[in-house]
Amino acid sequence: MTPQDILHAIRLRVITLASDVDIALGELMSTTLPDPLPPVATLPVATGYACGGSTEHLIPITSAIVAVAFALRTLDDIADQDNPSALYQQIGIGRAANFSAALITLASREIGLLSKASPDSDLMTRDYFDALLRVCKGQDRDIRREVRSLAAYEEVVELKTVAAYELAAVTGANAVTADAKAIERCRVCGRHIGWAQQILDDIEAFWFPDNAEDPGHEQYTYPVLLGMEHGCKTSETLSKLCAQKYRDDMAIRQLLDSHDVRGRLMMRALDHRDKALEALEVPLKLEGHQLLKLWFDWLFRDGERLLHLPSASK
Repeated sequence: MTPQDILHAIRLRVITLASDVDIALGELMSTTLPDPLPPVATLPVATGYACGGSTEHLIPITSAIVAVAFALRTLDDIADQDNPSALYQQIGIGRAANFSAALITLASREIGLLSKASPDSDLMTRDYFDALLRVCKGQDRDIRREVRSLAAYEEVVELKTVAAYELAAVTGANAVTADAKAIERCRVCGRHIGWAQQILDDIEAFWFPDNAEDPGHEQYTYPVLLGMEHGCKTSETLSKLCAQKYRDDMAIRQLLDSHDVRGRLMMRALDHRDKALEALEVPLKLEGHQLLKLWFDWLFRDGERLLHLPSASK
């Protein structure tokens, strides 16, 4: 199967699973799941390939992870209230939250059923629920808006974002092998993927906001916190700019660009990409590495734009 065929099969299975439980849930998945799915949806397939799994074996488990990811994204949008195209904007917060709970329940049931055919059922389910609990813990810290340092921000990312990608990566491995070393390599791969994705998202959100008139940025973002590492003078200036009642994001972007913060962020993202790919190299099967490389090519397709276009206007 081609990557496009795999994405189509995953999407169809998510819709079918949802429809079997509730027609309304199935219709929701049919109308709101991207078509095609973003290439990152193939992550459990890539790690499963790396551990010797087959496409037919991995599509069901990947579909469960895609359902969980959709639910978590919906809940994140409800918490942040800053995405005009979020599901809750279309159907209301109550229904969106309820559908998210249904999807997580559905996916958890699927994981439980599919784990019975895995080499280590207990490990697979433990990894799944442990990761979900970490994501919820990170989401709570994010909602409380208490991040004031780079270390605190990185801790939230580790819990909320990295744990989710780690879950996707390790689930594909757990589905096909009990080899602890292979599973750990896939876990490491997922962690680096989560960081690469988060960094690119942070660049996009801060320098190229969808609505430049919306001052919806948090006071301390990853770019700002990284910029503060330059020393007292820069830190003081950034703190004053961030503390303004009507924050001048354009001035903050220009100050960060003067210290090449975008470049530093991109280098970190590329470093995580390289380490993720390295994790899926020999002795693992190269089919997983090849599929992951295709996804990274897609993920970094806008790298030049993120680095070199002028900062978005205020």
